[in-house]
Amino acid sequence: MLTSIDFIKFRNCFIYNYLKYYNKLKKSQLKVSNLPVKGWDSLLPSFPRAGGSGGLDDHRFSNLIGSGDQELNDRGKLKITFARCWWAPGCKARMPRVRFGHVHIINSYFNSTASAQCVMAGFESNLRVENNVFKNVKVPIDLMAGYTAVTAVGNIFTNTSGNTAGNKTAFTPPYSIITLAASAVKADVSANAGATFTGNICGSF
Repeated sequence: MLTSIDFIKFRNCFIYNYLKYYNKLKKSQLKVSNLPVKGWDSLLPSFPRAGGSGGLDDHRFSNLIGSGDQELNDRGKLKITFARCWWAPGCKARMPRVRFGHVHIINSYFNSTASAQCVMAGFESNLRVENNVFKNVKVPIDLMAGYTAVTAVGNIFTNTSGNTAGNKTAFTPPYSIITLAASAVKADVSANAGATFTGNICGSF
């Protein structure tokens, strides 16, 4: 689990087995989480790809933000932007699963048919879910007990089941970011996310 760092950016990584970078899927020893985060202040993963086979021995549960409702030291931290990320086939949940954090999920692509939930708003989470594409997934937005607010705006939902709406008004990000129309997200992210090393131009990132 990544802990207690002020700011970091990840770009063009295949998040699989704690930030070992792979150009293609390989068997992993860890079942639980690709990129768990606790106690950070600011984090920007851009163009990562998370996925697996969906079997018993891979990373079905992707990104855990905040390790428990009792971790009150996380209040005021966990300011995270997920930009142009691909939660690919094999991911089952936690795309991400958030406690306490102010998390902006923008221009990302979700298409894992193995999914049970995608974005999971947990205890005291404050989420902005903006201009993403959810395709062939279950419960795109899971409003869990004790969340603060979820704003869902500009998203595309295709062949999904379960909740797609936010509730209450989430935070406004204190930055500007080049934003794609949701209709352009699938092509951009599926072509460029992961350990591609080429083709990723994202302006202000």
